Amino acid sequence: VSQKAKPHIIIGDGLRKLERYGEAETAYRAALEIDPENASAHKKLSQSLLRLNRFDERVVEAKRAVECAPGNPTFLVFLGNALSQCNRASEAEKAYRKALQLDSDFARAKKALNKLAKQREGLFRKRRSRLGAFFSRFTTDSGK
Repeated sequence: VSQKAKPHIIIGDGLRKLERYGEAETAYRAALEIDPENASAHKKLSQSLLRLNRFDERVVEAKRAVECAPGNPTFLVFLGNALSQCNRASEAEKAYRKALQLDSDFARAKKALNKLAKQREGLFRKRRSRLGAFFSRFTTDSGK
């Protein structure tokens, strides 16, 4: 971390704790102007953007964090979570699997993959149930 960027990150962290996410965003962006390759600042900016309901921008910053620290599985799981929240499950799964390639015992990645699988299974069951209800309207009772 650039020493010149560090004060902006500290200020952003304090503002985020105070739930002043817009101001935290400004502080993190100031840090990134000084040190554009600071993965932690990109991640923290992404967290502020989530609180501001700016989900697509959040994904962009999460991707930048991964680009700045490609060997860090924590940033990959963070990206996967951002993608998952944007209903981009297949991309999220890729991020989680890549994290596991870097660290096969990374519990957070395993947990995230399991959660994603359960969400998909629930969606599948819901769709199957709706289809069953839809087609049952077209069956006739031969006993009448």
